[in-house]
Parts: sequence; structure tokens; C-alpha cells
Amino acid sequence: MNHKELKIINVIVIYNLLITDSPIFNCLTKQLNKDAQILIVDNSTNEIISKQNGLSANTEKYVKYLSSGGNFGLSKAYNRVQQFRSQFDWAVFWDQDTKCSSDYLEHLRVEILNNKTAKMIVPIVYSAKGQMSPRSYEGSRIKGPIEGYGFKKRLTAINSGLAVEIEKFVEIGMYNEKMFIDYLDHDLIIRYNRLVGDIFVSQNILKQNFSDDHRDNYQGDIFRFSKYITDYKIFTNNVSGSEIFYWSKIFYRAVKLGMSYKSFSFIKEVFKTIKFIREN
Repeated sequence: MNHKELKIINVIVIYNLLITDSPIFNCLTKQLNKDAQILIVDNSTNEIISKQNGLSANTEKYVKYLSSGGNFGLSKAYNRVQQFRSQFDWAVFWDQDTKCSSDYLEHLRVEILNNKTAKMIVPIVYSAKGQMSPRSYEGSRIKGPIEGYGFKKRLTAINSGLAVEIEKFVEIGMYNEKMFIDYLDHDLIIRYNRLVGDIFVSQNILKQNFSDDHRDNYQGDIFRFSKYITDYKIFTNNVSGSEIFYWSKIFYRAVKLGMSYKSFSFIKEVFKTIKFIREN
């Protein structure tokens, strides 16, 4: 495969945000051509935003648009890339709030072509708190940052900037659609570690805003926490993680959120889960 033949599709999942206000959309649209395109999967629940996003996407030559008709989870949205597996070789998954360099896709293309055995490539991602990805792991515990570039035997990483050969992505089962938003990236990558092998760490660097960095949406955080409880449980089971660690992490997060909002609602969500588990 030569430089021009490699076809990359960038999957951006949008939630209640105009795509024209998305940092990663604005960054990537300047780097597109027939061999590097964007797929917008719109999970917005705001119909006005969804309609405008569809109109905006249609003005861009190399942007494809799919509406989910609501928010049915990040995993299902990302997995829609399989519809384009006959048209593209690699997929890159993005969060709507990510920022990248103006030559990001060109660097990625070179790394893919120069490392023929690589089937999954992850960038180094920073937030305001430091390096967030890639990381080492032990069971369900996400641990310290992985340093250096090139092939690594054991790591996990977050979604944004994750690049994978589409055929290999489909072969290993794609994102777990039982998971709504949290830990589905770690679940996929650790599964890749187990079934395929080494992952290539790119020299590309990204900056990412995380929801945990800013907390000002009570209803949104209640909803997100309820999904977190379930998603982290699925992940813990999939990687044979510690039940004790799972519950300690869940209770710690509930207390932290509860103190932030001065509310017992988050603890109540934990007990709802306990009750459900006992009854089923």
C-alpha cells in the first residue's frame, strides 16, 4: 500500500454541540482529501442542533453525516464506522473536544506506512492534569503513564486519537455495545492486547478537555455516574478485575461527587445498583 492508497476515516461522535464549535472538527477539516475523510455520528438529543449539524456537514466535500436519533451510547456510535469498511482502511476515533496539530493526519499516515505490522496506534494525550494516555494497567486498575514511542507490549489508552485498521477492529469485536460511555476504550484496547499483541505509541500529541476537569452539570453528572457504575462493572468482569476494588472505586466516586454537589443522589445510585444485583 503506498502513500496515496491508504484511506483513513475519522469518526467524531457529537453530543449536543454544533460541529462548527468542535475543536477537532475544525482542526481535521483543514487536513481532508479523498483519502482522509470525516464521519460525524450525531448523538445529540437537541433536534435543532442535530438539524444544523446535518446542514453544516453537507457543505463539506469530505464529511459524511449520520444521525443516531438520540443518545444511544458512545460504543454504538463509534461502531457505525463498520458501514464504511469497504471504502476505508483505517479508522481514527475522536472526542468532540480534542485539539490536534495542523499536520496530525499526515504524521499518522507516515507512521502507518512505516510500521507495516502496526494494526493499532495511539497518541499521547494530555489534559490539564498531565498525561492521561497511554497508561499501564493491572486488572481493572488503570495505572501510571507509559513513556516513549514505538511498539509496546502492554498498555491501555483513551478513545481520542485511537487509530486502528478497520478489518482488525471488526475482527476483535469492535466496541462493546453493552457499555455506554465509560471504559469502553480500555475494554477494546486490553482485548486487542490479548487477542492481537503489541500497540504502537505515536509521536503525535493531543490536548483533551475531560468532563472531570469541570463539574457544573448536576443532572448530567447523575446520568453519567449511573452509566459509569454499569460500564465499570462490565469492564471489571471482562478483565477479571477485583470486586473489592470495583466497589471501593464506585463508593469513592459517589462520595466525591456528592460532596461536590452537596447531594446524596450519587450514593443512592450505588444502592440502586446493589439492589438490582441482589434481585437479579
